[in-house]
Amino acid sequence: MKSMFIGCLLISIFLVSGCLDGQTDVTSVAKTLPQVEAFLADHPNADIKVTLWSENSVSENINQIRNECEAPIEIKSYYKITMVEGSENVIVWLDKKTNEAVCIIRDGSDTSSTDKDNTDYIENTPQDESEEDTYSEEIFDRLDSTVNWMDAEYTAEDEELTIYLKNVGSTNIPIDSSTTWLLADSENNNICTDQWNTLCSEGCGNKLLSSETRKIVLELSGTACDISAYSDNTLMRATIFFGGKATTSGTFEKTGEIAEDNTDYECNEYCQTYQDTEGECGATVGEMVGAAYCSGNIQCICLPQTCVTNANCKTHFICEDGQCMRPDCDYACKNFYDFGGGECGVDSGSDVGSAYCGHSFEQCMCYAVTEHNIAGSGDTVKVDYTLMVNNEIVDSTNTGLFEFTIDSGQTITGFNNVVIGMKIGETKSVILTGSDAYTSGPLAGEDLYFTITLRDIN
Repeated sequence: MKSMFIGCLLISIFLVSGCLDGQTDVTSVAKTLPQVEAFLADHPNADIKVTLWSENSVSENINQIRNECEAPIEIKSYYKITMVEGSENVIVWLDKKTNEAVCIIRDGSDTSSTDKDNTDYIENTPQDESEEDTYSEEIFDRLDSTVNWMDAEYTAEDEELTIYLKNVGSTNIPIDSSTTWLLADSENNNICTDQWNTLCSEGCGNKLLSSETRKIVLELSGTACDISAYSDNTLMRATIFFGGKATTSGTFEKTGEIAEDNTDYECNEYCQTYQDTEGECGATVGEMVGAAYCSGNIQCICLPQTCVTNANCKTHFICEDGQCMRPDCDYACKNFYDFGGGECGVDSGSDVGSAYCGHSFEQCMCYAVTEHNIAGSGDTVKVDYTLMVNNEIVDSTNTGLFEFTIDSGQTITGFNNVVIGMKIGETKSVILTGSDAYTSGPLAGEDLYFTITLRDIN
């Protein structure tokens, strides 16, 4: 049945989409994927074909595509890259706009004998129950790993590219030797595919922490990524791969001189868009977002909102002297997370992030006041959690902790059982299905993707 399905699709793509052999930039993206690298290592002489599927073509065949991928593939334009050698093949579906892989299928005699031999959607499906916890953690790691391309500037004088990235997920992202990029011109002609550690002069070598904005400087002169020969105002496109943790992309212009400084406006615009407040370059008080929107090394600061009480401020801000300010680590641990206290940069405790430790990106570590730190039957516990259904957050404790008594019937069975045996500060990511999930109500029958952190035990 599977071979018939693939045959029908091949007819469809040549009739509707046409063959796009020679799309070097697209195949280069596919070759960076670990599953493809493994296949090509075993099959270096594989024949590679690229076809472009229009949105209409995808729509007409969406049920077959989703069945093959075993994933809720969106209806949009995709590149389909097929690599074949003998009876072995791997198929990659890439989003046409972002060049991100949405589905990877490997088939052949060296894989299992099932119809869906090895289909990847985010990660490989677990083969037995012993792998479920690891699979759950990997899924959540991907879902919580998002890096935004904020801005970029190329200076012809020193042939440097400065990129500003922000980690908007909850997972720390490596920027090291595992980071690679694909650089192309406005015609999608591949310029280079290279590791950043050979180019990076500033901002690499450690992890991009959650909520951190990072300035990255790449020296392109004399490398395979040198763009000095291109005419001024040429639009360049870049796709960055962070060691399999995340992918981001963006554009910049190859300019012949330093861009005009209009960054006061850009700083204010950023703050209004993302922080719902005014912004100013070089201010001394407020939420720092980095130098991306100001000239030189001057910081863009989002000014505090005015307030009368804490309720006038956004979540996890307090009203201090009529302004909404982020509290220190100790205050946050005691009042937001119900711990005994907190300290920046200590070696142990429950990590609640760097937001409460100024702008040094030290971690705020909360500590409990109780010696009883393992949850068991009859304990009343407080937890943080996030619930995702169909890749969307449907519930979370972003405004306060959830308190319940274990084995009291106050929660669904799976949630209750996950918390048993957890230590204070421990986080688990799990998938709840069937009787462990909701059996009635609007979420009945849905797979529940929970991330749960135990904050306290009474």
